[in-house]
This record gives sequence, C-alpha cells and structure tokens, in this order.
Amino acid sequence: MQPSNKRQPTDGQGSSEAKRDAAPARVTLVEAGGSGGVYQHSLAVGVALAEDGVAVRIITATDAEIDDERIQLSRVLDWHRRSRFLRGPRILASFVLRFVPAAMRTRGVVWVQGSFKPGLTLWLLLLLRLKGASLLYSPHTLFSRHGGAFESLLFDLCIRVGGKIVVYNEADYAELLRRKMAPTLAPLAMYVPPLRPEAVLKWQEYASTNRITVCSVGQLRADKNLPLLLRACAQAGQRLLIAGQDAGALAEVSHESALHPDVAHVIEEYLQMDDLAAILYVVGVVALPYSVASQSAVAVLARAYGCTTVAYEVGGLASQADITVPTLDLRDWVTALRDVGDRRRLSTELADLPTSDPELARILRDVVSPR
Repeated sequence: MQPSNKRQPTDGQGSSEAKRDAAPARVTLVEAGGSGGVYQHSLAVGVALAEDGVAVRIITATDAEIDDERIQLSRVLDWHRRSRFLRGPRILASFVLRFVPAAMRTRGVVWVQGSFKPGLTLWLLLLLRLKGASLLYSPHTLFSRHGGAFESLLFDLCIRVGGKIVVYNEADYAELLRRKMAPTLAPLAMYVPPLRPEAVLKWQEYASTNRITVCSVGQLRADKNLPLLLRACAQAGQRLLIAGQDAGALAEVSHESALHPDVAHVIEEYLQMDDLAAILYVVGVVALPYSVASQSAVAVLARAYGCTTVAYEVGGLASQADITVPTLDLRDWVTALRDVGDRRRLSTELADLPTSDPELARILRDVVSPR
C-alpha cells in the first residue's frame, strides 16, 4: 500500500490547486525535543526550504541529535538528561527562561512542531499570536496518551489558536474538518541520512547471529502493544528485535519475553539515528501494532530504507503501511507475520538511498506562504 502523501498541500476549503506565492525569506521552526521523529521531520522541512533559498533556523534542545550545515540551529532548551536532581523544575525553567524568549525574538514565519507539554505549548502559541507572528502549528497528534479529558482539551485549544494547522495524514485532516477547522495536509517528510557501513555491518552480524526477522524500534510504550507482537512472532515462527528507550512498557515486555526466551531480543536504550536506520535496513520488516496513532515517523524511515511496514490500520498508519492488519487480534497478527517471510539483508553491499523528493520544496513553499 502506498503512503498517502499528497503531491499538493490541501487546505480546508477543498481547493484542488494551491496558490503559488513567493516563499518567505525566513522560516523559524520551533521544536523542543531535539531527537526522535518530530525533530527529524523538522530537520527535513528545514533542509528542503533551505535548498529553496529560504533562511531556516530551528530552535530546539541543547543536545539536538543531528545538525545540518544548511540550517541555523539554536540549541536553547536544556533537558538535563544526565541528572535527575530537580530535573522537572530545571527543564521548566529552561523552557520559560530560554526557549520561549528565543521563539519570541524570531522574525518571519514561525512554525511550531509538536508539543512540549500541552499547557506550555498553548502558552507559547498564545504569546506568538499576541506578537502577531505569521504562525503555523503541526501538533503531530490529535489525542492525549496520558492526561485524559483535560489534556485533550488543551490539545484542542492548541490547535484552535495555532494559526495555520498542518497535519500529515488524511485521518487527522478529516477529523479537523469535522471540527469545523481548516487544516493543511502535507507530506510527512523525514530526514534520511546515509547509512553508515560500520553500523550496517554491526546489525547484520547481530541479526544473523540471533536470526532476527522482525523489528520494533522506538520508545517502549504501552500503546504499542509489544507483548501482543511478541506472542504473534512466537506463533508465526519469527524472531523479534525490540529496541528503544523505555517509556513505561519495559516491565511487561520483559515479562512476556521471559515466557518466550528464544523469540525476542530486547535492547532498552535510546537508538541513535545511525543504529535505527541500520536496523530497519538490515532486518527488512518493522511491525507497528499501535492502539492509537496519527502517523509514524518509523514507517516513513522504513520506506526510505527499503523496509516493509506491517501495521494495525489506525489513523495515518492505514495509509503508511505496506501491509495492514484489520484488528489487534492475535490470530490476525500471526497470519500477517507468517506471510511476510524473512526479508533480512545478508549482503554487505549498501542499496542506493532515495534522493530528496523533487516536489517537496515546492509543496513546503505553498505551506509556509501566506494565503
């Protein structure tokens, strides 16, 4: 199944063709995390705009994982990742005293990516609106994983005050239209660095030694249903690699893995981009049985590195996946994983990576231009 990346941004008025306005001279992307899918998307957007002649700046974390010489990177938000002493208050202080002032000093178009915390993101968006900034906002998700009704309300308010709202899948687009909003639909571009031969060789040896045939990469969260995936792999005769930083699901994954010791290999650590890319390239199959999702950065990267994506057809995953599974029933996942086969790459010869989408800069020009 092909991804539903529109070749033209679509606005809420249903126009069949976007207006061709001159791109702004300057765009500032505001992204708090400095790592993971939202940051990698922000970097891809920045590179595409920079290649189109736009001056691009990204305001982000002090320890941002990737940079690019075509973009000015302002590293201002300190996550204090190496210390737990008063970590929460110290992060909050950095956000209030450094991150927000940096965003407020911007000129030109300001494009806020993702959400630090919904309440703080709402505050930032309101300040930018009061300043009169030419504002865009990409929430990257329309639902709350943790905060219940109140956090959902804050998410909704962020979207309502965020200026031009940019989403990346048809499900979110349709949902915002249902809420009487006028979103813009754009491709979920991702920064795709070259594969490092030494990383590929390392993971080829690991996959071959442990006979890995399916992977799950990224945060270990409860909504990813990793115990279900592990049981399905056991019954389908697949060997599973689960790799990523714990976000609340490690205990249940470890328990299930102990019941199937010959099936799953669990690596609990944050994956650097070189390793994540090499795992996708080498293993060849990534499984995403997520309960809820707007879209998946992993699915975009998997396609770039020639990896087959198997996913539950929820949200944007329904159009991102190569193979969709209609339910989260164990039997359906066993069938899907049994049929996908073994797609490991055992050759040391690297495949050519796809070049940048030649239409991406044009699409983003339309997204950031005033209508």
